[in-house]
Amino acid sequence: MVKIPSPFTNHLRRWLPFRCFGCGEPGLMLHHGLCPWCRRALPGLQQGCPLCAEPLTVSQLCHQCLRRRPPLAGCQALWLYQQPLQRLIAQMKYPGDAPLTRVMAKAALPLLPPLTADLSLIPIPLHPKRQAERGFNQAQLLCEEWSKALNITTEPLLVRTQDTPHQAGLKAAARRRNLRRAFAVSGEVKGLRLVLVDDVMTTGSTLFAAARVLRAAGAAEVRALVLARTPLDRRTGILG
Repeated sequence: MVKIPSPFTNHLRRWLPFRCFGCGEPGLMLHHGLCPWCRRALPGLQQGCPLCAEPLTVSQLCHQCLRRRPPLAGCQALWLYQQPLQRLIAQMKYPGDAPLTRVMAKAALPLLPPLTADLSLIPIPLHPKRQAERGFNQAQLLCEEWSKALNITTEPLLVRTQDTPHQAGLKAAARRRNLRRAFAVSGEVKGLRLVLVDDVMTTGSTLFAAARVLRAAGAAEVRALVLARTPLDRRTGILG
């Protein structure tokens, strides 16, 4: 965990009411809820596969996309799914922690790719049961913040038709089976250029399943934008 250097910390705690979402330390220099040290500690993703955002050392398609082209026209991840971001994203999903999602959405604004007015953001939906338990959908909150900042639309054009089991720990093939018939289109998408939004991309199974449904309904183009990408462990096929 990132710590603000002492000896000033104890003195600041007595009179500063604002605390960093990342390290919990008080400070006057919080920017959208994060201190400068935590903002610098967020693990950047320098470049990745243009179609699935798999972290790469050179700008090219990864071997997975060369072997099996995904249903996305492109994908961009803003950070790597590593600490301290991993802990922040896990905290985002706790009931009552919707404000942290908005903090992370605002922190990501300088990293967003160019998004033109003819694009619409599409949040990956939660099943109604799971959203009722959590109280919010973090992908929807990301879309709302980015829509306001960039003056583009957010369209809830997907619904989750099945309450699928959690994906954590599953291999890629199991994730794909888990998501069969998990999504349905809830509006007119024919001819639209769409950007799917989610917090974390692991194998890509969720985004790919949603993209296939949208393309089958006539969407002209489907891309993806995520806060973080988890690199593939080549030995096991499971993402860390």
